[in-house]
Amino acid sequence: MPDSNIPSHEMGHEAGQSRPSSRHSNSNGSRVSSRPSSRQSLGYSDGGLNAVRAARPGSRPASRGSIIEDRQVRGKEPLPSADSVILKCLQGWEALNPKNPVELYGFRVSLKARQRWKAAYRKIVFGNAFYTYRLKMQHARIVMQQVEVAKKRLKLDLGGVGIKSVPENAFEWPKLKTIWLHENQISKLPDSIGGLVELTQLRLYGNRLKMLPDTVSNLCALQLLWLQNNHLRSLPTGVGCLSSLTILDISDNPKLSEIPVELCQCAILNTLNTDPLLHFPPRDVISLGTQRCLNYMKRFLDSRESRKLDLHGMGVSTMPPEISTISPHITSLDLTGCQVRSLPPEVGLLSDLQEMSVDAQKMVTPPTSVLSQGVEATVRFLHAIYVAKLDMVLRQPGVGLHAVPQDLIHLPNLMCLDISRNSVTLIPSSATMCSKLQVFDCSGNGIHQIMPDFATLQNLVWLSLHDNSLKRADPSIFTCTSLTCLYLSSNRLESIPESFTQLNKLLIFTINHNQLSELPTGFDKLEQLEQLDIGVNCFSEISFDIGLCARLKEFKFDGAPLKSPPFEILQLAPEAVLHYLGSVEQGIRSTEMQLNGVGLTAVPYEVYQQTHLLSLNKV
Repeated sequence: MPDSNIPSHEMGHEAGQSRPSSRHSNSNGSRVSSRPSSRQSLGYSDGGLNAVRAARPGSRPASRGSIIEDRQVRGKEPLPSADSVILKCLQGWEALNPKNPVELYGFRVSLKARQRWKAAYRKIVFGNAFYTYRLKMQHARIVMQQVEVAKKRLKLDLGGVGIKSVPENAFEWPKLKTIWLHENQISKLPDSIGGLVELTQLRLYGNRLKMLPDTVSNLCALQLLWLQNNHLRSLPTGVGCLSSLTILDISDNPKLSEIPVELCQCAILNTLNTDPLLHFPPRDVISLGTQRCLNYMKRFLDSRESRKLDLHGMGVSTMPPEISTISPHITSLDLTGCQVRSLPPEVGLLSDLQEMSVDAQKMVTPPTSVLSQGVEATVRFLHAIYVAKLDMVLRQPGVGLHAVPQDLIHLPNLMCLDISRNSVTLIPSSATMCSKLQVFDCSGNGIHQIMPDFATLQNLVWLSLHDNSLKRADPSIFTCTSLTCLYLSSNRLESIPESFTQLNKLLIFTINHNQLSELPTGFDKLEQLEQLDIGVNCFSEISFDIGLCARLKEFKFDGAPLKSPPFEILQLAPEAVLHYLGSVEQGIRSTEMQLNGVGLTAVPYEVYQQTHLLSLNKV
């Protein structure tokens, strides 16, 4: 009687369905069956049945020599591993007899398949019929069958069977012409693949490949190569030796940034599918077609010997940053007849560059003012921007800039920017793209306007607008509440907005040499202020609340036509002036004013104006 644990649909007959009778009588009159038993039809051998019986808990072993002995089942000795039990059970089983259920012809089968085998092992131990395991072996059987087919038809098709790796001895048939390993979990190919000199098709898409072995350069007969949807980071330079290659697909490899220029040596390549995120060749070059793309790469390859990169008339609109690694020693660069508007900072690494031809009117970066100074100045400018990417510091003082470099949009992590002593007239919105900027020096320019979005620089702590042409201090400056140093001297400022009181972290504030007609009130709110310079302006009175700045150590007011404080006070030391200003301000805010020991010879006019005073001490 069959085991009750066996599902009826696995027994080959529906439950309750009668079987045709094939019995007949023997010479003794007893009824025997000419039909093979179910155990024989399923391919069981005696050893296999003994293994199944022995694996059932509580069952009596068929003999002392059973594969799994009773003492092992009862726990007196640890049970063998799943793979070893399955292997022993398979001995004598005619339907399938692999040498190793895990390593099938050298292919290491995926974890999912191994888990299926272990599940089958548990069913064997707990009494399920042995042929249930046969269903679990279909995956492995496909691998074995295809390996056998490959020997005859010279085609190995293991697509979608779940293999994770390919051993070195896998490609032992040098006359193989087709290999399909797509939709698996392969992360690496063995170097032995280079021995398949007659291989014409290689499908590797849908795997986990990070690189190809250098030996692929030996596949001189390869015509079709599919590598899409992998994890490729680079291609070997040996792909240029695939002289028969006609189709190459490397799309959907997001970590692949460039194609080796040696690919241009594949003379009959007519189809090249790439990822849109590829850096080299650029997207606009790839869109021109495969032949134009190969021609583009050929010019880079030729430049390694001639040291001259000629892209004249290519119609490209971008220059790849990889130029510094592909052609690092060029002495001449020709970009005329192209649509290039910006040179990458990596051009600054071309230390041997002596001649450069570009359409200067189309260029945005470097600006025309830099290009007009020659190749050396241009390379130096681009090199500074390249260094800024690494050091987060960009210094371009006195290089003849007429505008803030557009490259700032590519430097979001920039922390220090120095464009002093140039001819910049406007601080554009692009400068605000550097949201992490902390130090900004644009002194010595001709700046007359600051865009309102300057307020986005909330990390700014040091700002110098000294020696410019500002007539109005844009309120956005005073919303940068992290500022500790603000230099607005030597401009044309006529007023300071009251919002300057928001800078409660300010330590240094200079507004001297302007055209201020009056000073705003609220300096006492700058609690951290230590240095203040208000000299050489047009106002006649100093705000008394300056005297309430408790930490103010350095105070300069020279050069202003002051009427208040009195002349005798202004002749005193800055500390005495601050003491006087503070005393008057306190008196204005209260009913009593203390002017003791400040050196007055007469009551100042501003004191007489305080009619609310009840007490005045001026000894």
